[in-house]
Formats: sequence, structure tokens, C-alpha cells
Amino acid sequence: LKPKNPLLSPLQITSQLHYKEDKTLQKATLECQNPKVTLKRSDSSKYRKPSATVRNDYQHSFSADNLILKPGINEINLEYPAKTCGTFKLGQVSLLVEKKLEFLSNVLIPIKVG
Repeated sequence: LKPKNPLLSPLQITSQLHYKEDKTLQKATLECQNPKVTLKRSDSSKYRKPSATVRNDYQHSFSADNLILKPGINEINLEYPAKTCGTFKLGQVSLLVEKKLEFLSNVLIPIKVG
């Protein structure tokens, strides 16, 4: 026989009705008889990824102004006049909202196709 896992046991919860002196209902409470077995605090910071996103150099960048995003798929066409010869790669995406709040993506890793 395997040992019984206490986390799989049904919770032992009792309910109580509390009445005022005039016999009208004041409150109803639910109490767990042994909360230490089932309720344990855990630190949520151990599940978070450290935020190490650094803003790249945007000297050469695509941009679009006055966009309106709607629910669903949005298609945004970006143009950039190339003033020098060479290969340009998309390295990071920045979304600036009303020049006050900026959302930065992590550095984009190119995927080889073919």
C-alpha cells in the first residue's frame, strides 16, 4: 500500500451560522479544521524570470505613428528608406504608448529557414 497523500484528502470544512440576540442572522462562516496541512505559503518570486531586458540602439529602425490596435489580428506595414548598403535584421521590438510607457521585447533570435 502506498502512503496516503494528505493533499489529496478532502478538506475538512465546517460551516457555522451566527445569530444576533433578536435571532436574525448576523453572519455565516466557513472554517477549515486543519489549514496547516492543506494551506502552505510559497514565495512567488522564485517563479518569476528576472527582468534583464536592455534597450537596443534604435539608430536604424522602422517606425509607425498613430496606430489603432483592435482585438484580433492587426497588420502593420513598416517602411524604412535604406541609405546604406548591407543587411538589416530585426533585433528587438519597442512599443511606445503616448511617449510615456514603453514595452520592450527580449532580443529576437533569427530562425534559419530551409
